[in-house]
Amino acid sequence: MIFLVDMVTSIINVKNMKVTLERIENINQEIKEKLKEMRQLRKEKESKYTTENIQKMIDTLKKKRNRTILHLYKNVYRLKKAFPAINTKEITEILNQKTALMKKRIKNKEK
Repeated sequence: MIFLVDMVTSIINVKNMKVTLERIENINQEIKEKLKEMRQLRKEKESKYTTENIQKMIDTLKKKRNRTILHLYKNVYRLKKAFPAINTKEITEILNQKTALMKKRIKNKEK
């Protein structure tokens, strides 16, 4: 029974990876739009939103994106640990992104 529950959970996690990646991409797109809006506000200097409000929105979106990415990394790590032979395009891409992110963080800490 436990094996069956674990297998079903793993299958659901694999199916949800693509949805999570799309969610992350949507958040990234939203951040880009807010940054464009903020640049436009600086040029116009008149709007119902202030740059501070937009910056708060951007910060909130970044936190949401980071939580989603962390959740995704945990799921991928769990799946890779449970099924070492699993080798899909999405899992490889996510693990490569995590490796690149970790290298970037280490590089920034050294500076």
